Amino acid sequence: MGSTITAKVVYDGEAVSVAYYELDPFDEKIAELGALLDEIECRYGRVIAVVPNIGLTSTSIFFGTSFQGVKGAAIIFRKEKEKL
Repeated sequence: MGSTITAKVVYDGEAVSVAYYELDPFDEKIAELGALLDEIECRYGRVIAVVPNIGLTSTSIFFGTSFQGVKGAAIIFRKEKEKL
């Protein structure tokens, strides 16, 4: 979506779109998620939901399969025609 932060658009409808952004490792990518949300709001439309994808992450190798974390997030946004 952006020049430095990339998210995969998994659905692009008439009124809403859904983008997926990988967040593993979470602590290193949380600031990028904020920048991506800002970019979506400024360039494409209103963010209406951020849905976390919880599951096995790269740290699960060290802590075992019972450890789960945030793998990514689905970002649902309503398109604003004047911004497109």
